[in-house]
Amino acid sequence: MITQTLEGIWEEVAKHADKLKGRRVRVTVFEDEAVPQPNEKALQIIQKVAEKQKEMRYTSGAETQMILRNARNGEMFGDDTD
Repeated sequence: MITQTLEGIWEEVAKHADKLKGRRVRVTVFEDEAVPQPNEKALQIIQKVAEKQKEMRYTSGAETQMILRNARNGEMFGDDTD
């Protein structure tokens, strides 16, 4: 048995009435769902971070690992022992 799903407001589903005439159908009516609102506080934080990072140089993950290893070896203090 092949099933077909139609979803939308009633007026959109009703447009398919001619194709469904004489066929067995199931209609589920959903309560009005609240439209999710954007998380304004999180968006503000993301914007602040993006603003702070605007002038920063991009480094890939591989470069970041190299920079951290070099720093741990004392390179950041001018103590390059390698």
